[in-house]
Amino acid sequence: MFSLKATNTSFAPSNHGFFHARKPSSTKNSILCLCKSNDSDSDSPPPEGDTKKQELLVKIAMLQAQKVRLTDYLDERSAYLTQFAEEANAEFDKIGEDALKGLDEAGDRIMENIESQMQAFEESAELNRTEIEKNDDKVADFEGQMEKDRNEGMFFKNLGQKAPADKAKAKEEAQRIKDLTYAKSRVKNQEEHLHSFNGCASHSDC
Repeated sequence: MFSLKATNTSFAPSNHGFFHARKPSSTKNSILCLCKSNDSDSDSPPPEGDTKKQELLVKIAMLQAQKVRLTDYLDERSAYLTQFAEEANAEFDKIGEDALKGLDEAGDRIMENIESQMQAFEESAELNRTEIEKNDDKVADFEGQMEKDRNEGMFFKNLGQKAPADKAKAKEEAQRIKDLTYAKSRVKNQEEHLHSFNGCASHSDC
């Protein structure tokens, strides 16, 4: 009995020592296994789907960059066209204003010429009207004098009452009246002859 117990007692510490010595070995082996597993994963090729995604992302980035450049270009051209349109409109407005100004000045000159011509015409017409009135007055006076001179009784009576110096003037006046009466009778005869001639020309039985 004592010998067995001693044997068990002597083996016990050695067994514990053995277990403690083997434990670190198992940990090292597990670390080595894990490292080897990770190395094998890194050496494996990437999946095909990830490559396509990356290519698609690159294309999207390029399209976005082109879109930005195109937007900037369009904004620049739009600003240029807007400025050009504004300058063109300003130029057209200036041309229109200059043309209207020129037309206004030409219209003013034309109106001034017309007004001056109208004023000159009115002045000339007034002078002609005054001259015509004077002539009408002279004609009226002359006709009145003729009407008076036709009265032979009054005419010869006036001759008898006037001084001898007025006899020559009276004779001249009488001769003038006689000539005027003769000329008037001739004109009247010519008018009657012309009227009768026109009447015969209109009728075939004359």
